[in-house]
Amino acid sequence: MNLVINALEAVSGSGTVTIATARISLDAALPDCQAMAPGEHVLLKVIDTGPGIDEDARRHIFEPFFSRKKLGRSGTGLGLTIVWNTVQEHRGCVTVASSDQGTAFSVYLPMDSRVPEQDQVPVSGEELRGKGETVLVVDDEPMQRDIVDKMLSQLGYRVTTLASGEEAVARLRREKVDLLLLDMLMGSGMNGTETYGAIISFRPDQKALIISGYAEDSDVHRALQLGVSGFLKKPYTITELGLAVQRALAGSEPEKNMA
Repeated sequence: MNLVINALEAVSGSGTVTIATARISLDAALPDCQAMAPGEHVLLKVIDTGPGIDEDARRHIFEPFFSRKKLGRSGTGLGLTIVWNTVQEHRGCVTVASSDQGTAFSVYLPMDSRVPEQDQVPVSGEELRGKGETVLVVDDEPMQRDIVDKMLSQLGYRVTTLASGEEAVARLRREKVDLLLLDMLMGSGMNGTETYGAIISFRPDQKALIISGYAEDSDVHRALQLGVSGFLKKPYTITELGLAVQRALAGSEPEKNMA
């Protein structure tokens, strides 16, 4: 994300940002990456067609607090340092090449040759599809609302989004929905548990799913006790979301995503 944001800012108008991946085999470490071990690696490249980075800046680009970002535009200047540290912690390497034609960041990460255990049977897209059920998404973050809206719409649900628990309570006094998706923490207003508690006072059979970026806590347990169908932890895939929504609508016991 840091690399893509930087690339987008570099083009600053018309231009192209390309994200590419590849699987490569290295017989020896790269010249600037002596700590890398030979073997199979995943390569992630983020390439922009911006004006490029001068040689002096390239020498310092991964140093903490070295930044050419303008105050108030974006970031803290720590983005590339975080990239470098993260890649190092995973025994990889990150390089940068630049000219007046653009800049390319290349991230090399060693592959794990172990085959992951399959703890569940893969689910096809058709199996995840809804049947036009109505879902009300309540989240104070516009980007999160947009992501969930797009995911659920792609799965065949009819989606409405709201920014607060108070709005959700008012809406459900006027109309019914098949399922509520409630973010646990929502600014200074009602949280997910409080919102659900208020709604079931007049719609006691309302089905709901709590979503949070944090692990289960007392508020989540309280929501489950009130009758929420399940708890889904961010970040989640469209498959995890689709399965959780299906289980909630069916009223079956949920498998909590605690990853």
